[in-house]
Amino acid sequence: MASFFENVKSNKHLFWAYVPLLLLYATSYFQRIGIPGTIFNELSSEYHFTATQIAGIGTAFICVYSICQLFVGMLADKFCGIRVITWGGLIFCIGVVGFPLVCGNLWAMYFMRFLTGLGASSMYLSIVKETDRLFGRENYSVYLGIVYFVGYSGGLFGTYPFERLNDMFNWINVLMVIGAVSVACYLVVIFTKRIIPPAPIVKKEISFRPLLYFLKNPYMMMLIFCSSVIFATYSTIQMVFGKKFMQDYVGLSSSEAALVVFFQTFTCMLTLLGFGVLIRMLGNRRKPQMIFSASLAFFNTLFMVCVMKFGWSPKIFIAGFILYAMASGSAVAFSMVAQEVNARDVMTQATGVNNLSNYLFVAIFPLLVGKLLDGYVGPRIEGTVVNYPPEAYQMVFTILLIPTAIAVLIAFFLPETKGHYLHQHLPE
Repeated sequence: MASFFENVKSNKHLFWAYVPLLLLYATSYFQRIGIPGTIFNELSSEYHFTATQIAGIGTAFICVYSICQLFVGMLADKFCGIRVITWGGLIFCIGVVGFPLVCGNLWAMYFMRFLTGLGASSMYLSIVKETDRLFGRENYSVYLGIVYFVGYSGGLFGTYPFERLNDMFNWINVLMVIGAVSVACYLVVIFTKRIIPPAPIVKKEISFRPLLYFLKNPYMMMLIFCSSVIFATYSTIQMVFGKKFMQDYVGLSSSEAALVVFFQTFTCMLTLLGFGVLIRMLGNRRKPQMIFSASLAFFNTLFMVCVMKFGWSPKIFIAGFILYAMASGSAVAFSMVAQEVNARDVMTQATGVNNLSNYLFVAIFPLLVGKLLDGYVGPRIEGTVVNYPPEAYQMVFTILLIPTAIAVLIAFFLPETKGHYLHQHLPE
């Protein structure tokens, strides 16, 4: 760890200019977590939206976010991250300011969430690219842990603090203030571009050839499946039905349920940072963390099913939610290995393909869950909040057993890279 602090000290001016990028990324993470999960009941009671329609608000963000990962990776490798985030941040700000202004009009809400997801899609990969360019690979896992920690802090705000603000003030007004904060962070990033000059534009054509290279790499396909299942399981619970589940099944109040999701997000933040440091301390070994992450996701899902089947105390689910956060946080190793089993000059595109799959799973899972939950309720009464029966939630967790079990088996066959790339350049 001494080398990390020495690296920060020797690059002090770059590090402090790098911080605003992380803060802008944090505002984008709030948009993923806080909407629609934390305001599920408000959208249901005020606008009479179904669970599927509410899930669609999240999906409008996630679908465009996931698909754009492939293109953002190409753009960041060619034009550098700081240039990409400049234009993406502008689109993001339009979306977050516009969303609270159109609430009630479902299709307008979908469009604003589309713009928000389009802009947000530029941030993570741009920061990954700038981290590698500015600070090197030796302490990369620690820097990536910091990126996740700061980013997830925005998601943390989207849980209990956001719920409490909504209780004290009108939730639409709260979203308008958050939009203004996002614009302020973007303007600071534009100002700090003078300190972090963009890298030279790479003189090569944007090509889909790396995508074929990734698809032919069996390790890449295995990594993509494992990381996507673990991330989507956690994210679907966190972003869509976790708070609602805690109210319907466990019997918590709105604030208590939001507090559980708050601690879930905080646990994930600490795990991401802790495992980033742990990987560095273990000589950059990644495989133990990958096996641990997949195994925890499966056994925790099995545990959740048993709790419901045998009628154990619903309070146990609070611990289960926290364990899902640990499984997702420890999955940081999958992202690193997805870069390292490929060539260094396409590392951002490799991360983009992995993210593309992660968020496509996140886009699909909530819709399936929403359809499943809606199938367990009778006719809706306008103006009332719908409560879903235990059988609906039990079916959700039972279905999740299948992909998480497959992820465990695959994890044992993944390679140990120890922070080294398979190739420096894309093979001809």
